[in-house]
Amino acid sequence: MTPPSCVPDAAGDSNNIPDAYAICPGQTVAGQVSPDDVWDLYKISLVQNTAIDVTMTGTGGDADLGVYVPSATDVLVDEPVALSNSTGNEERIAGVVSSSGSWYIAVKSYEGSTGYVLSVITPFVSTSTLGARTKDAGEQPLYTAPQDAQTQKCEYYLFSTFKEKCR
Repeated sequence: MTPPSCVPDAAGDSNNIPDAYAICPGQTVAGQVSPDDVWDLYKISLVQNTAIDVTMTGTGGDADLGVYVPSATDVLVDEPVALSNSTGNEERIAGVVSSSGSWYIAVKSYEGSTGYVLSVITPFVSTSTLGARTKDAGEQPLYTAPQDAQTQKCEYYLFSTFKEKCR
């Protein structure tokens, strides 16, 4: 199966899943969240077994990053399948989507106002990679990629069980 074609939405205000902006693999977007505008939501169409790597950097305040499954309907009710909530504005989530559909990426103001840049990379994972898996997805990596010059590697797992493990 090939990844779907993508047309990003024009910028505007998105505060929950029903009005999430469409973004495309490889796209970088900028935004701002604050106590008065807590959420910015994005949706990205992905096919099953696609690796996704979402990073956010920002200035001011403290913002967090979450990923929601295609069946999610409300960020105030549904739990994210992956969450990066470290202190500050350097957040990252990486994993492999367990089903095809529109996955949701949320930037949430935790404290103060934060201007942010969000980047989404989606290297496609072929089904042949899945054949090496002998235990459930949380135990064996589906995709391993080098992360930097120090040869740190990250193993990507299905979001339904485990998000990312870097060493």
